[in-house]
Amino acid sequence: MTEHGWIELVALVVGGLCAVMVLLVGRQKGIGPQIRMALALCLITPVLLILGLEKIFSPETLAVTIGALIGAGVPATGSGSSSAAPK
Repeated sequence: MTEHGWIELVALVVGGLCAVMVLLVGRQKGIGPQIRMALALCLITPVLLILGLEKIFSPETLAVTIGALIGAGVPATGSGSSSAAPK
């Protein structure tokens, strides 16, 4: 098995284990928006890694997709106001 094959296999196993853990946590707390987002991140991240390794995505497309994934996964911080101008 090649190096890419091992990386892909490990990514799938880690993604699957992460998804199972998210579902187990969601079972105790109830499946809300945060659990759904965590589950989506656990399942999408290995797929992006595999598609990037197989050269299906161009580097630019992969960078934009990873940026969107990070933007969706990191919650917005602050006091709730969306304007950057000081009051």
